[in-house]
Amino acid sequence: MKASRLTRAAAPGCVAACLVILALAGCRNRPPYVPDFSYSVDLGYVDTVYTFECYPGDPDGGNVAIRYDWGDGDTSGWSAWAECGFAWGAEPELIEMTHSWVAPGTFLIRAQATDDHGFTSDWSEPRQMSIQAGSGVLADTPWLKFHHDNRNTGRVGGPR
Repeated sequence: MKASRLTRAAAPGCVAACLVILALAGCRNRPPYVPDFSYSVDLGYVDTVYTFECYPGDPDGGNVAIRYDWGDGDTSGWSAWAECGFAWGAEPELIEMTHSWVAPGTFLIRAQATDDHGFTSDWSEPRQMSIQAGSGVLADTPWLKFHHDNRNTGRVGGPR
């Protein structure tokens, strides 16, 4: 009988502890989504600045930064933090980064994301960009912006 009373007396505290453990187990962080970017053209020019755009994605709705491996031996630093907004129903922030190539060639560009909890995505599948010597007269036109819309609106590339 005494054991029964002891068990009943401890039961409320045990239930509360179990609920806290279960709540914490459901709050674990997951890495951000692998960035996926598309672009309107796959041909550019040496010494011409190109803008790459990405709406970051994180299943937990955290802040996300993006970096690019430009395929020329240069990897960008991490972008500024951007709110991805998915978990809270808010609009994700656009991340823009620029790059220019100093020599002609064919380059495989990849992107990677990290969140503000220290989790990092895998690298994206590489995308090919060919850079030629010559003048990039059209490089400042809006349709040359590289753009990925992770909000699933169906809009990728094109004028802004």
